[in-house]
Parts: sequence; C-alpha cells; structure tokens
Amino acid sequence: MPDESTPEEQSRVSVKTVLKLVILIGFLAGVVGFVLQNSNEVEVQFLSFTGTSSLYIIIILSMILGILAFEVVRLLWRRRRSGE
Repeated sequence: MPDESTPEEQSRVSVKTVLKLVILIGFLAGVVGFVLQNSNEVEVQFLSFTGTSSLYIIIILSMILGILAFEVVRLLWRRRRSGE
C-alpha cells in the first residue's frame, strides 16, 4: 500500500524527527559537560559508612533516590486516597 500522505505531512514528520534528534544531542552534550565538570573524587560519610567516589556519581545516585522516594510517597498517597 503506497504512502498516501502529502509532502507537507511527510516534511512535518521529518522536522519532528530532526527536532527530537537535536534535543537528544543537546541533552547528551549537557550530560558530558556535567560529568567532565564534576569528575573529582569526594569522600562521602553516611551514618557509619564512609566511601570515596566521583562527585557526578554521588549527584546522580542522589537524584535517583529522590525520584524513587517521591514515587513511593505518591503511590502510597494514591492508595490511601482510593481506599477512602
């Protein structure tokens, strides 16, 4: 079955694809810049644990743990609200 879309619709799809690619490249460039600027080693102390790691790893792990904690609280909140 041949493609029945107009040339305008086909160009819109390619513009969307190019825009997504540009955004992805920009995001990846930002990640690379972030890693390069935060690659120094830091000592982390938490409760009785002590360790050394790159700063960017600590920041990324902290962000992931924050997102997970938010999602758990949101899930519990929804479950509580649906039970009322």
